[in-house]
Amino acid sequence: MVLVVIRKEDTGHGYIEYECRWYNRMSGSYELGKFYDSELIGVKG
Repeated sequence: MVLVVIRKEDTGHGYIEYECRWYNRMSGSYELGKFYDSELIGVKG
C-alpha cells in the first residue's frame, strides 16, 4: 500500500498529524484517513 500525504499539521501538543490518501484494491476506490507520526513509525517513504 502506498500512502500519499495530503496535509501535514503540527497539533501543538507534540504530535504531527498527517492526512493521507491511499488506494484500496478491495473496494477499487481511494480512501482518506488521518494518522499521527507515532502511527507511521517504520513506514518507508
